[in-house]
Amino acid sequence: MAQSWGLFLQNNNPRTFKLKRDIATLIQGSMTISTYFTTLNGHWDELAILTPTPKCTYGVLKELTYMQDIERVFQFFMGLHDFYASIRSQILVIDPLPLVTKVYLILHQKGKATPPSYLQCSNWSCYYGSSSSLFLLFW
Repeated sequence: MAQSWGLFLQNNNPRTFKLKRDIATLIQGSMTISTYFTTLNGHWDELAILTPTPKCTYGVLKELTYMQDIERVFQFFMGLHDFYASIRSQILVIDPLPLVTKVYLILHQKGKATPPSYLQCSNWSCYYGSSSSLFLLFW
């Protein structure tokens, strides 16, 4: 059994490495916060499948799960657009930190209330991007 477990982990190491690198280097850029969070969440879900949680007692598993979620909060914040710097700072001083889904919901509501500064908006549309790639959004 130990051999099959070692083989299982060895076969997934390249994919695990790529996922961890993708998580560490992902930035929001011009993505909406929903797209950014969904992308990260997909990476986290796949990584969870590739690196199963060890069997342990309920209390330890609960603590391990919480620690993993807090790590996801930091990963989420690392690539987040600077538009959210103020609310990010306010969330970081909360003790204990809220879970990543709660953090996302807070930031999502903030983004709905005020369009990010990288969007140039009029009453009927928003432009964003660089001069070489300009996008027009209508609503």
